[in-house]
Amino acid sequence: MAFLPNMGRLSLACPTGMQAATAQDEVMTLADLMALILSLTQKGNIEAVCNAAKEWGATSTEARDNDVLWTELTKLVFPSIHPRVRLLTDAEIANGLSARQWFFDLCDVAHKIQEAQAHVQELKERLMVYEHDMPIIRRVLRRQRREAADNPHDIEADKALVALERQYRDLRWNLSDPLHPGVPLWKQLLYARLLVARGKRALTADPTGRQSAKTLNRFNEAYLTVWTPTTLDDVFPPEDAVEQAFTEQTDLQNVFDGVDTDESESEGGA
Repeated sequence: MAFLPNMGRLSLACPTGMQAATAQDEVMTLADLMALILSLTQKGNIEAVCNAAKEWGATSTEARDNDVLWTELTKLVFPSIHPRVRLLTDAEIANGLSARQWFFDLCDVAHKIQEAQAHVQELKERLMVYEHDMPIIRRVLRRQRREAADNPHDIEADKALVALERQYRDLRWNLSDPLHPGVPLWKQLLYARLLVARGKRALTADPTGRQSAKTLNRFNEAYLTVWTPTTLDDVFPPEDAVEQAFTEQTDLQNVFDGVDTDESESEGGA
């Protein structure tokens, strides 16, 4: 069972009369916010969590710069993405860092992580379609090539063969990809997973240096830019994290290499 975080450290004034009613309304608004954020976090909707916190923070002037509150919100929201999310220390807050700003910085990182995770899932599904469809298209293509050779004057058969050849090339070389035409799906999956890893690293990084966040932003922008096979490795320059990701993807890469090898042996390099 999940519980709301301990808000006992929050320092809220206890005025009387008209001010007391206003303070009570604000406390209730805080309680409502915490319940909403807990619910949305459990559903994995971090974007809605951050939007709710932003709207609430814009109207709740008393808690807007309450570092204890924003630290508690950070503890509540981001461990669902990474268990060791970086919290500001008391010394960092004393030196001028804002727990509220750090919360929204982490919101930006979390949004990029979830986008990359969605890309990972999409690419996995596309790989499954590839692995299912490619053997079928090869078999049909071989049969239609034989039929076209046996009936050289059959115009309709020639048209059907041309259309199937185009479909085969598009699928084999991923030519119809909306962002990354010609880039193999396994390589796109590699870099989508790298984006997830970069994002999780940024959640644990030193908030004063910002280097991890800058690297994540650069990789994220590059990932959403149109690639070609010749520019892909310039977009993501080789480094330890990339090399490790390539190592982890060796089996998947071999699947594609094997597909091309089998094809060249059985079809004469179609």
